[in-house]
Amino acid sequence: MIPEQRRQRIAGLIREFGSITVAGLEEELGVSSATARRDLAVLERQGRIRRTHGGAVLPGLTQQEDSFQQRLEEAVGAKKRLAQAAVGLLEEDETVFIDSSTTAYYAAQRVLAAVQRVTLLTNLVPAMELLTTVESPNAELIGMGGSFRGLTLSFVGPCTVRMVESHLTDKVFFSVKGVTPEGYLTDSRVERHSARLGRESGGDG
Repeated sequence: MIPEQRRQRIAGLIREFGSITVAGLEEELGVSSATARRDLAVLERQGRIRRTHGGAVLPGLTQQEDSFQQRLEEAVGAKKRLAQAAVGLLEEDETVFIDSSTTAYYAAQRVLAAVQRVTLLTNLVPAMELLTTVESPNAELIGMGGSFRGLTLSFVGPCTVRMVESHLTDKVFFSVKGVTPEGYLTDSRVERHSARLGRESGGDG
């Protein structure tokens, strides 16, 4: 079993039982304690589990907010259609802000594939990594740093907000958790959507 398959199995066990021990993983998967601990460390960095003494449990925050990996696998077809529509709003040489949502991540994929010259601003680590895996010599990346949040694989906090506020963009691709009766957009954390919008913004729903 390759490492990624093994980690998927571990994540599945923790989702099923709520917790797992290193000793249990050794017996279930036939791996050493060192390998089990390394796998748990990777899964914790990805926000899929929370390590405990001698094992791991489900992260408490997932009761209110799913991890980036979990959300990435939900409603993929709809997100890709939204991403394609969002890219249709862009023109050459524009600057676009990508938030830490999975829909915006799919939009970033489409942007890099379809737009010749573009500047991406983002606080989302997987979106930053896209530029290391695609041939897009005319794409420029401006990463927003800050406090890393493993559950969403993004940088958050006051430092991130100040960095976002120091830039203007042509478009913004972001998603929200809900809309209040008064028409306000809402999200699970205040840090995610503090962008100062530029001349024009585009939302991905």
